[in-house]
Amino acid sequence: SDIYDLFVTPKRLLFTFRYKSQEYVVFFNRQTQKLHFGAFKRTLYHLNTSPIIYVSDDYLVVPSDALSVIRLLDAMPEDAPERSLNIKEDDNPCLYFYKFKD
Repeated sequence: SDIYDLFVTPKRLLFTFRYKSQEYVVFFNRQTQKLHFGAFKRTLYHLNTSPIIYVSDDYLVVPSDALSVIRLLDAMPEDAPERSLNIKEDDNPCLYFYKFKD
């Protein structure tokens, strides 16, 4: 199928594609030659990661509309540190930074 995003850094190669209406992502570590393949799981703290707008060796960046972030914050526990964010509906776009583990 068609590739939607393609990013190449000195350490990584990343691309996304759709198969049967599901979005998949491939991470290839160019230094260790390890490949990771799968789908991003939407959770309370992680939005759908499409579209990816920037990838470095350490993290990727995904935009989101402020209203989606506000809804997620409302669903978080009262003592979650993210609740201290003062996001308003017109604060667009909100940027999510996902740090790579390896």
